Amino acid sequence: MAWELAALFCAISTLALYHGLFVLIVITLPNNATAARAMSALLISVAAYFVRICAIELIRPLLLQSTLLTCFLVHWLSLIDYICMAKLDSAKLSELVTQHKHNTDTDRGNHVGGQTGDKAVSASTASIGQQVWKALALTTNFRRLGTEWEVKNIYYSDTKPTPLDFVIDVLPKTALSYLLIDAVMHAPAPEAHLVTEAKQTWWKLWTLNGKDLAFRVPAVISFWVTARLVIYVLTQGVLGLPSVILGLSSPDHWPSAFGSLRELYTIRGFWG
Repeated sequence: MAWELAALFCAISTLALYHGLFVLIVITLPNNATAARAMSALLISVAAYFVRICAIELIRPLLLQSTLLTCFLVHWLSLIDYICMAKLDSAKLSELVTQHKHNTDTDRGNHVGGQTGDKAVSASTASIGQQVWKALALTTNFRRLGTEWEVKNIYYSDTKPTPLDFVIDVLPKTALSYLLIDAVMHAPAPEAHLVTEAKQTWWKLWTLNGKDLAFRVPAVISFWVTARLVIYVLTQGVLGLPSVILGLSSPDHWPSAFGSLRELYTIRGFWG
């Protein structure tokens, strides 16, 4: 019990250090401090390494751990991009805070039938607290939605859920998905003759018999379904739920990672 508490404390501490370093860097360093930002990227990388060994390696099952490690790699590269390429700084954070306020006021005005117009947003210097909060919000916004760096081909729903609606919808789905993943991970291992080295190559498909196909077709489908569930748990559950509950992001920042099945006829539609 003591070891588990120590491991949990270590995991939380490394995560706090990792995010705290990012916030400190983007708020204190000017955008033209190229050398200092490069050195800061190294510090973030060291912190990311400790997150991996102190937090991510504690995750079970291993399928969830490996997928989370891949997502964390993308997250680390995203922070490096903010620091070195986008050169996010205090002024830009203030601009994002002002833009968020303007969008919120616009949505509220449209909701009550008010007229907000398309007036230009005048940027003002946000407080340190607002800048810290916005920097933390950016670390949870995987696809950078609502910013100038937003990724393309996002699948948006026609409805705009409230934070409570989001929690009520995502929480049970996350729990059910995790239970299904756990059941798959604890399923009996296949018979040894079904997974020999000779049967795991594309150029020896003629060695497969009826039993092999009866095993492999459901196994491939199961892998696709399980992979989708894992991605849902990580994006909507592990990242989305805490971010929305804490107010770091809105439900609009967490559209489905997968689009409509009707759009699978193009490569972009598939990978988008």
